[in-house]
Order: sequence, then C-alpha cells, then structure tokens
Amino acid sequence: QWLHNKSRLEIYGPGTMKASAYTIYNEQGGELIIHGGVFTTTYSGLYPCVIYNTGGTCTIEGGEFDSPGLTFMNLNGAQMTINGGNIKTSGVSDSYAIAAIQKNTDVTLNGGRIEGVYVVNGANMTITDGTIVNKHKFYAVYSGRDGSYYDYGTVTIYGGYFCGAEEY
Repeated sequence: QWLHNKSRLEIYGPGTMKASAYTIYNEQGGELIIHGGVFTTTYSGLYPCVIYNTGGTCTIEGGEFDSPGLTFMNLNGAQMTINGGNIKTSGVSDSYAIAAIQKNTDVTLNGGRIEGVYVVNGANMTITDGTIVNKHKFYAVYSGRDGSYYDYGTVTIYGGYFCGAEEY
C-alpha cells in the first residue's frame, strides 16, 4: 500500500496514490522527486504521513498532498525543497501539514499552499515564498522545541503570505 524508497524515485503526475499508512517512506540515502499527482493517506494513528522523510532528500515540484495529520514529516537529517503544490491536513483539527524535527533537518519552501508548518528540536526551515495558512487552531508557522532538553527550531522568512487561526 505504500512505497519504500532507498535510492532514487521520481514521480510524474497525473495519477493518484492512496495508502492507509505512509504513502511514501523516504529512507536515508533516498532521493525522492515529485512532479505532480494526488497523494493521500487515511491513517489516523501517530504520524499519518504522505511523505515520511527520514534522512533522505526530497523535492516537490507540484501535486496535491493530503493526510489526517502531519502530511510531510522530516527528521534524522532529512532535506526537503518544496517549489509548489497544495499540502493540507484534512479531517483533523490540531495538526500541521509540514514538520521538520531534529538537528541537521532542513526544509526550504519556495512556493505552494501549505496548511501550517512545525519546526522544532534544532531543525531549520527557510521560507522564500508560498501561502502558509492554518485553518485549525494553531499558528501558520510554529518554531519551538518539544521539551526543555531540545534545541529550538529555526525559521528564516524572506517572503510569502501567512495566516493563522483567528481563535483557539
């Protein structure tokens, strides 16, 4: 029901991938490039990701991505660049579409529409453009840490449009 990438995987849309767990698991050393398509997961447990990027590199050129929770999870030194696409979190009221967790994990947003970003524990995110909204109860961009023993996440913003939820 899902793809496990250990080397190089390039996907061209149109087309649809749907899984009940991770849609794509991008392992350390894996290179994932997506040029379009529709990707969803229906899993509602811990980390119901469309892309679980653990130490790999990933480039998103476009597409539709939807998950009940963290749609893109980046950790363990993962590198992700997003140049376009619609990344959302349907069916959940307390999540972010993109998470960057742990030191040496870097995410660059150059465009697209994203329903919230979460950067913690020493991860880095650079935002140059795009629309980042959070229709739920949280911030459009959250940078912090999970517990007092972790480093704060770092977000550098050069441009884009941002809108968080109006009420808690």
